[in-house]
Amino acid sequence: MFEKALALLKQHNLLAGFRQRARNIVANATEAWGHYDSLKERYEEAYGAF
Repeated sequence: MFEKALALLKQHNLLAGFRQRARNIVANATEAWGHYDSLKERYEEAYGAF
């Protein structure tokens, strides 16, 4: 879902306006089952280094 949201934001040229919200989602993610790592990877694909 996070990946799809980032793709939609990119498609409509809205990534910059949602950078902090996306960062907060990653920062507040749990470590369970690689969830945090997956979100962090998607974030870094869209915005660069976390």
